[in-house]
Amino acid sequence: MNRVQDHLWKMPSSEQLLPRKRLIALLREHVLHAPDAPLRLEAASWLRFLLQAGCVPQPEEVFLTLVTASTQAARRARMKNVEDGNELASYLQMIFDSFWPFRYPYATFTWEYFPANEVFYPLAPLLEEANIQEALIAIFAELPRLDDTEIAQHLLPVALAWSSHPDSERRRRVTNILARISHSSAQEALRRLQSDIDPIVRATAKRAAAYVQRA
Repeated sequence: MNRVQDHLWKMPSSEQLLPRKRLIALLREHVLHAPDAPLRLEAASWLRFLLQAGCVPQPEEVFLTLVTASTQAARRARMKNVEDGNELASYLQMIFDSFWPFRYPYATFTWEYFPANEVFYPLAPLLEEANIQEALIAIFAELPRLDDTEIAQHLLPVALAWSSHPDSERRRRVTNILARISHSSAQEALRRLQSDIDPIVRATAKRAAAYVQRA
């Protein structure tokens, strides 16, 4: 892969598109169908790298691949395979890492390339698994809206539970989630957190509420 990538970077920009598409297709095939976890993870890592480097024509394809790989790994994890449990966590981290090319001030892609909410629907049912809730909360907090039924029906109960959690860090982290869900219970929880006993939670909740008002 290092040799291939070095070769591509030395090609004129006008000649890179087709080889890059073929490379991405090959990596996606390995992520979704390779028999061994190390090979799947290595291919996924290269996809993430290419996305972060701005070398992917359609970023949504990479997100879709990583989401599909996550659900596949989750099914394997349910069969008590420890290695696959670690594989799932790795994919979720890669999904989160793949958002940063859209972030100000060093955005590589404009918002028109941001993946559609539908890409993340398959992740929402995984919120029932407590050991990966933190990773999933971090992912859903990156989405601009969370009112889609396919997401909210799974996310809202977890967000409300976090809003009353003894751990102030969880209460702080969930404020941006609550701000993107228009359900009355979510907005009530956000109002409550603006009077939280923890000053950092209060400040974060107020910023999240201001986001709602601007939207």
